Amino acid sequence: MSLKKKFDNLDKLNIKNQNTLEKELLIEYSKALKSTRNSLAELFAKYSSDGKLTYEETIKYNRLKKLEKDINKQLSNLGAYNRRKMNTTLKEMYDTNYFYTGYILESESQLKLAYSILNPKLIEKSVSNPLMNISIENNTDYTKRKIRSAITQGLIQGSSYAEIAKGIKKAMESSAKNTITMARTETHRVQAEARQGSLEYAQSKGLEMLKVWVSSLDERTRDSHRALDGQKVGIDKNFVSPTTGAVGLQPGMMNMAGDNINCRCRSIVEFKGYETEQAYRRARNVTGNKVIPYKTFTDWHENRIFK
Repeated sequence: MSLKKKFDNLDKLNIKNQNTLEKELLIEYSKALKSTRNSLAELFAKYSSDGKLTYEETIKYNRLKKLEKDINKQLSNLGAYNRRKMNTTLKEMYDTNYFYTGYILESESQLKLAYSILNPKLIEKSVSNPLMNISIENNTDYTKRKIRSAITQGLIQGSSYAEIAKGIKKAMESSAKNTITMARTETHRVQAEARQGSLEYAQSKGLEMLKVWVSSLDERTRDSHRALDGQKVGIDKNFVSPTTGAVGLQPGMMNMAGDNINCRCRSIVEFKGYETEQAYRRARNVTGNKVIPYKTFTDWHENRIFK
């Protein structure tokens, strides 16, 4: 199996894990939307007349305030879930990408690089992103305001339950879209940091490599990232955008936020003096060439990680 194919397999695994995360986040949004609508429906069922519920009726006995308090609690719980779920997934992704990259490097170079269990503090340092937590909190607060506005304005205007529920759905969909964007950006960043960390470790053990920027060349790819496609730099060197001047060690780790949001680019490596073949590779030694069979990541991980 070729070097590129192995990196392709890692990227496919990343996409699968990312899709699972997004699906789980959207399921919670669906639950929160249903719960919010049910709370509003209960208010309508108790106090509406001919399908209409007046604003004056809802402010009696703090009924509207109680509804807002209930909905805000549901949204706060949703925001807390988003933080926990992303944090857990990002840690798993860091571990997977660090060691899978190590597996690729060892299997292709035929060097035993003595990968060991990662220090949890190293993973935590990469995963911890105060900006992500702030963004989740801001998104939650924004959603609360939009839903409160949809309900209050709807009641004042004499809107039906269905009309107000439609406004709530629109606010929740916008919030979910923001959360998915955050999830995609953060998973890509952590995958990149893990790959970079693994490459730097391998280089410290004497493996000579270059890293290569690989763009997703389609209509959604930024012009600046199209221009970066194929750029080769040293493992500890920055990629440099020829169009914007942005720099970074990996795609997703650039110094301009606009280059990282929803980025789908990646990097692969090239070995100095090594060539790969489709399913087997020939390693040079003092007695001549030696054919080495392909080994799976699972086999490598079970036998190479020192515990």
